[in-house]
Amino acid sequence: MPREVVIVSPTALDLRGLVEAGAAVDPSLGLRTLDGQTVHQIVRIDDDHPDVGRSVLSLHEPLIVANTAEIPRLLPQVTTLPDWASDGRPLWWIEALVPWRADDARVGLAVARELADRLGGLCVVQDGG
Repeated sequence: MPREVVIVSPTALDLRGLVEAGAAVDPSLGLRTLDGQTVHQIVRIDDDHPDVGRSVLSLHEPLIVANTAEIPRLLPQVTTLPDWASDGRPLWWIEALVPWRADDARVGLAVARELADRLGGLCVVQDGG
């Protein structure tokens, strides 16, 4: 079962930023898009099979947060919201999954945290890891 991650951000996700976040963690990572571009995966590329990659992070299509009061309810580990959560800008909710495999999980979480930093947002790992 994968680990659930949520990124909440005042900046919309773009693929370039996602690729750059992956490259900052490990330049050999690649991008794969699934389900008509509703899921983007950062993958480990296999040199012997470059068309097949093992996912280290899967991000679902971002959603706009209509009510910021829902954030602490849905993410109880977030006890204080950043200032940007109440300044009137739209917020983005990005659900992601990281595999349990130790090294893949470490890389996937590092990419998720790097992406959150680049978006000026926060990254919450549901199991606290």
